[in-house]
Amino acid sequence: MKKIFFTVGPSQIYPTVPSHIKKAIKSDVLSMSHRGQEFKDIYKSTVDGLRKLLNIPADFEIVFVSSALEAMERVIQAMSHNNTYHILTGFFGKTWLNIARDLGKSPGFFQFFAWEKNSVVLESLEKIEIPTESELVCITQNDTSVGFSIPMEEIYALRKRNPEKLFALDIVSSVPYVD
Repeated sequence: MKKIFFTVGPSQIYPTVPSHIKKAIKSDVLSMSHRGQEFKDIYKSTVDGLRKLLNIPADFEIVFVSSALEAMERVIQAMSHNNTYHILTGFFGKTWLNIARDLGKSPGFFQFFAWEKNSVVLESLEKIEIPTESELVCITQNDTSVGFSIPMEEIYALRKRNPEKLFALDIVSSVPYVD
């Protein structure tokens, strides 16, 4: 009997993945030049599909990275000079905070969910005050490490109250349900 785990990862691959891998090897896609037209067509098809699936506006860039943690690191490096603010809901939010520290930033944070006590610290994001000096607000919307999720309406409202701030959301485990 095959065991299936409902953990953070790695997760069970989709049943058709082995056939897709065989097809990729047979068609030599893994040896394709990233400068050739065939690759450019695959890339464009992928980007167009993501725009449609996730409602990504045409003027937004899509960047492919190797992992969610790399994405967190790139966001901190590219989108803040020094001051980040993290709303912590679990392990992944805390990891994002630690990445900011490791990169020499001055991160502030609010622990929205107390995972040690398995309890909510605040009922909503309504009372959170983002410090003036914060350039970037980092939120893990759905933190599977503790099974806690922040409703998008609350994040939208927080963003509306702080229009001068740049917001970055980790929605790895809530794609494609979040615009």
